[in-house]
Amino acid sequence: HPTEAKGWSVSGDLYFIDERLNNALVAYQKALSINKDVFQVWQQVLAIHNQNRDWNKVIEVSGEAMELFPNQAIIYLFRGGAEMQLKEYDRALKTYNRGEKMSAGNTKLQAQFFANLGDAYHSLRRETESDSAYDKSLRLDPENAYVLNNYSYYLSLRKQNLEKAKQMSAYANKLEPNNDSFLDTYAWIMFQLGDFNAAKEAQEKALKAGGDQSGTILEHYGDILSKLGKKDEALNYWKKAKELGTDSGTIDKKIAEQKYFE
Repeated sequence: HPTEAKGWSVSGDLYFIDERLNNALVAYQKALSINKDVFQVWQQVLAIHNQNRDWNKVIEVSGEAMELFPNQAIIYLFRGGAEMQLKEYDRALKTYNRGEKMSAGNTKLQAQFFANLGDAYHSLRRETESDSAYDKSLRLDPENAYVLNNYSYYLSLRKQNLEKAKQMSAYANKLEPNNDSFLDTYAWIMFQLGDFNAAKEAQEKALKAGGDQSGTILEHYGDILSKLGKKDEALNYWKKAKELGTDSGTIDKKIAEQKYFE
């Protein structure tokens, strides 16, 4: 029955389960060419493009899907995510705001939209609105470890509400222990609070959890060692961080002058 859309969509599902994404995409697209009215097929196509990190395709397909299913919030989640990846933050903000309105009644989904709005506002350096969005997200889903971590890390970068950041980061680490990124966040908060021994302890856990492959985590460990007066060790970790790659704008200055710079 080659003209039956359902047969093609089931075929797509089987390929998808088997992680043969290209085959799945071909089958789903064939199903849509016969019948465009099944939302789940559109969702699977978006998921594949998203997994393939084909952001332009996500935007293209989401636009087609929105015309048919303008009230399906998940479409806005995919599209906003693609726009964020392309650094089109203003567009992502509009997309997430529209999607959040569509998600009323679905607590988890609405919490995710507020979390993503927090990310978008942060990228636009609209920190007050970013904080408000994260707070709304956590009121709906207080155990979202990633929101707890991101929110607390951004506060630490701004050196604001550090006690609140400490509590959120500690809870994120309780929910998801041995996450090198979460441990790094906690260490950095303790660094900003001036508790360098506690920062060192947390950062060493981050390194053991896989953070020894992260330029940022290695650089932070060097920063902590520098504050503890361990100049030679700090320099060693800064050099390792530079070799692995870090987006810090001060790493060269730290190495050259052998001291910490913000």
